[in-house]
Amino acid sequence: MQGFWMTMVFVLAVMEMPGLKNGAMAASQKTKRVTGRFEASIKQAKKECAQRIDQEGDPTCVATLVDRENCVLKCMEPECYEQIYGQDPLEEGEVDVVRGKAFRQCQREAMMQREKQEEL
Repeated sequence: MQGFWMTMVFVLAVMEMPGLKNGAMAASQKTKRVTGRFEASIKQAKKECAQRIDQEGDPTCVATLVDRENCVLKCMEPECYEQIYGQDPLEEGEVDVVRGKAFRQCQREAMMQREKQEEL
């Protein structure tokens, strides 16, 4: 029982260390803010690409909803599309959460690279 109380005292002491909570929280908030900024940009890009696809009316992109989604993804970030979906595009009824997350991560990285290049 004595070991339990010593552990609890240690945990409480660590939790009260100056800057530990605030520093961890600040880093977490910054990550959310950056991710949120990119997510808004991704949504905007998807909206713009969908409008472009609809206006152009390319038969290969409007035949089915899946064809349209593949064209929208390719429009949003061609390099990421080729990397993630190029060899195996989405198919009718397929929900691929893993590749979807990988695509969004690739987009965020591409956006960060473009921002760095623009700063130079």
